[in-house]
Amino acid sequence: MKTIEARLESKPSFTVAGIKWEGTFAEAAAGGIRDVMQQVKKLAHVVTGGKEPDIHLGLSYHREPGRFTHLSAIQIEDGGQLPDGWETVTVEPATYAVAAHQKGDDIEQSYRTLYAWIEEQGYVRSTDGLTHLEEYPFGQDPYDSQPAFTILIPVQEKK
Repeated sequence: MKTIEARLESKPSFTVAGIKWEGTFAEAAAGGIRDVMQQVKKLAHVVTGGKEPDIHLGLSYHREPGRFTHLSAIQIEDGGQLPDGWETVTVEPATYAVAAHQKGDDIEQSYRTLYAWIEEQGYVRSTDGLTHLEEYPFGQDPYDSQPAFTILIPVQEKK
């Protein structure tokens, strides 16, 4: 198994705004989310109250087997003006297992390796709410077939 440099990081609550996408993992793998990412990149400049403009966020919520909801977003201050069709989500404070996925690496393998690291550290993935968060460099092409990004998985101590 490939090794991964991982760490734990606690984050306070934060608010994001973006465009929601829902579908299957196969639809996502075929590029379904990339069009939504491109729309967010095109309209992010009109959002008032934006924070961390260098980071494009992808929030995923696995609600039923084989399907998930993804929000392609940017972090905002409360009360900003948003383009039509955008929605806001407040992410609760959490501890995350964090690791960098390198350009050219297998994405599924990066996740499997981070999941194993979480287990080795005596943690489990949180089961309510956000499943995982990805941070992309804002300037990165959403259609890049081998993107670089940071993976953040909410965790809690094993009971």
